[in-house]
Amino acid sequence: MSKEQEQSFERWLTNGGAWIGLHGSGDHSQKDWQWYQSTLIGPKFIGHPNNPHLQEAKVVNLAAEHPVMKGIPASWMAFDEWYSFDGVPQSYGLTPLAGVDESTYVAVLNIDEFPAKGDLRMGSKPEQHPIIWSKCIGKGRAVYSALGHHDRVYDDKIYSQLLDNAFTWVTQINGVNSLGCEK
Repeated sequence: MSKEQEQSFERWLTNGGAWIGLHGSGDHSQKDWQWYQSTLIGPKFIGHPNNPHLQEAKVVNLAAEHPVMKGIPASWMAFDEWYSFDGVPQSYGLTPLAGVDESTYVAVLNIDEFPAKGDLRMGSKPEQHPIIWSKCIGKGRAVYSALGHHDRVYDDKIYSQLLDNAFTWVTQINGVNSLGCEK
């Protein structure tokens, strides 16, 4: 997008817009758009496992009280490509909603062009490796999910419910949610 388009999007979201970003929207391809990277995504994508590339892993609900996580079990298994980041979303003012249990998959990258070649583990607890988070931005709301590379994840009833919840939360017209985000 042009600088003018980026600024228009920023104003729209801050003034009550709704955004849901999936998987590749957090792959650091927008690194030249500072607001997008620091406000919507937060931590920088550093890589994903490649041997095996797609794996089943346990996803843990980190915020059962959040409207996006309503009706989502404490944990579930999902099959996808598992992103790792250079930090946690909390340090960017983002609210972690779900994390991945690194003990349930192989977190290794063996491709030279990625800065984090080798061990991609972020921590021994799912809280240290969030993969879904949210943020109130002015009057707007945003949700990002690192899940979504493989089509199989969209067939998962739990993930479908989570996305339905996210859509409902970001587009809520009136009221204040449990996090105090006015809309």
